[in-house]
Amino acid sequence: MVSRTHSHMRTRGRGSGASLMRRLIATILAGTLVLPAQGNRPSIKEQALGISSGSTVEIRFAGKHRPRKVRGRIGAVDDNGFDLDAFGQGAELRHVAFPEVAWVQFVREPELVLDRAEDQFATGDGTMIPRGAVVEMTLTPKHKPGKFRGRLSAFGDRGLDLLVFDRGTIVTRHFDNADIRSVKRVRGLEMTSTAGKVHNGIGMAVALALTGAAVLIIVGLIVYLGGSH
Repeated sequence: MVSRTHSHMRTRGRGSGASLMRRLIATILAGTLVLPAQGNRPSIKEQALGISSGSTVEIRFAGKHRPRKVRGRIGAVDDNGFDLDAFGQGAELRHVAFPEVAWVQFVREPELVLDRAEDQFATGDGTMIPRGAVVEMTLTPKHKPGKFRGRLSAFGDRGLDLLVFDRGTIVTRHFDNADIRSVKRVRGLEMTSTAGKVHNGIGMAVALALTGAAVLIIVGLIVYLGGSH
């Protein structure tokens, strides 16, 4: 009877240890997946700036704002927020401050086509790009960095202005025509800021550390459970 009881206790101990090991493994692996994903997530400013003016977007408000989700057309963007022409009865054009927003999601491209020439930029190959579109601009070889992505905000005989994301801030940068090699329309900024790259690196380093800890814990538990037989 004593032998059976002792054997039953050892079996329960192994079962509890295995259950604990599974929980630890699941927790650590979940952390290694979540942290890099958070590091790759663009800021609210980058999300808004990377969507062309006039596009349909869905925004989710932070906090206790009601309604929590709203769809509409995104308009002008600055360092404080963006204009939103919301859909729905009684909706109106309003300026949404970035601290109010949890995320901005692109839905579809603008439905309206601008006919006025003064509202469109003509590229070297004759393509017309509307003001407010997200573009990628390549500069002549002497410039570093050689590419910029941002919103086309103004243009004229001397050059063009882009709204770009620079170290956490949306700013206007002017580029002379003589320094511009090409301009093309794109979807999204897709150029991670320096702060974002640092964040990504930290997230990846933590993920690797957690993975190493998971391996050590698993080995330790295997040795412990094996020795308890």
